[in-house]
Amino acid sequence: MPVRQTLITIQCPHCGKTLVQGRPNCQFCGALLPAAYAAVPVHIDDRGQTPWQEVAYKIMCGGMIVLGALAVLQAALSNGYITGVFGGADLILGIGLLAENELAQGIVKFFAWLNVAAAAALFLVSFMWFGRILEPGGWVYLVGFFLGLGGCIYWGFMIYLINYFSDW
Repeated sequence: MPVRQTLITIQCPHCGKTLVQGRPNCQFCGALLPAAYAAVPVHIDDRGQTPWQEVAYKIMCGGMIVLGALAVLQAALSNGYITGVFGGADLILGIGLLAENELAQGIVKFFAWLNVAAAAALFLVSFMWFGRILEPGGWVYLVGFFLGLGGCIYWGFMIYLINYFSDW
């Protein structure tokens, strides 16, 4: 279902003409509009409802923000600088995704493709050795199989959601 953005109209405080909200200045008189007039676009589908993709996108962004914040907190408590750096990056990118920032979407999409490739490799290697599952220690191949499959699904879904809301 195609997504469209709701256009919200406002009155120019200088000349009183009707404008589309989100513009930095009045198209009629050129007056600079207050920042309060700039709006985040609202996505609705053809039935006038929020699409499920937007809900899923916001949940995944929220998860990225929470996990990043927890990693930063853990690093602060245990002097784990590397964990803090990666957690901070996840936190910032999650906020950027939530704001539908194109740079954040591009960075996350790039790393998501890398994660899909790594997860697919893990899945394939585990699948090739799947016959050893009944041997001692063979449970490792089963775990690798499901981690690889889950990673492909998770990161592939993230790529789908970013593509749904961006022009990249």
